Amino acid sequence: MGIKYTLIHTDGSKCDIVTISKELLKNASMSADGFDDLVMSFRKENVSLTQAYFKAEEVHEHYFGKSRYSDHNSYKASCSYRHKK
Repeated sequence: MGIKYTLIHTDGSKCDIVTISKELLKNASMSADGFDDLVMSFRKENVSLTQAYFKAEEVHEHYFGKSRYSDHNSYKASCSYRHKK
């Protein structure tokens, strides 16, 4: 089973749809900022930050086959560190 992506040129025009195997994504991971965006999108559904974190982890595990963070406390520590800069 693969995941289909639509690639977009830097000028905004679409190009080919490609399929990437889950095996290729095994060592990939969502960026920290991308994960934050996903958490915040779940927060808009009026769920707690903790619930939003776990929903985002479910999505990450579905696509990448592993958790993004080891636990909720690790996520909070990462957010705190990145947002102090």
